[in-house]
Amino acid sequence: MMGFLSYRTYFTEWGIDPGLFPHSTDAIIINGFYVLADRTVAIFSATSQNTYLAVAAGLTVYIFLIFRMGTLGKYLRSPWRPPEWLTDLAKSAMMTSVIMGVVPFAVVVSVIVLVTPADLGERTGRSQAKEEMKRYLAGCNQKDAKDKCIEIRREGKTVAHGFLIESSESHIALFDVDKKQARALEREGTELLVDTLP
Repeated sequence: MMGFLSYRTYFTEWGIDPGLFPHSTDAIIINGFYVLADRTVAIFSATSQNTYLAVAAGLTVYIFLIFRMGTLGKYLRSPWRPPEWLTDLAKSAMMTSVIMGVVPFAVVVSVIVLVTPADLGERTGRSQAKEEMKRYLAGCNQKDAKDKCIEIRREGKTVAHGFLIESSESHIALFDVDKKQARALEREGTELLVDTLP
């Protein structure tokens, strides 16, 4: 479901009829796995900010020092034992560290279980389309462009010039850089040329 809705939302965001570009079941399932991985990474990124890492590192150092104090007492052959309140504090710090390690994982599992696959699929499809729109709006003359521009010709005349979005047996979808909009053209009788950047 996530893979299907991601595809559908992606085309809808471009303003293109998704029915013109059918995908096989295998492609939809594979896309669903990508959606799941993408959302999981996003959730982990949201929960592991610098503050979170700093607190975790501070607790680790604190617990290490507590244990070193006990070891130092043994090395000095001192009958010193930490007071009960200090032992309780060390246990609390350890529990806090465990909880801080488990909470992000629990949050991810809860979101995956509770949030509907539809939401995950739609968010991924929408964000993918928006990222591509930003790149494509910069035009074909980008030096570091990941995607190359294509030119579609019919009967020797240029019909459209832009970035390829998707293609099927019957249609070609592209972002037309001249018109600044997405277009779906019939494939029959067309020739597709790829621009080569110097």
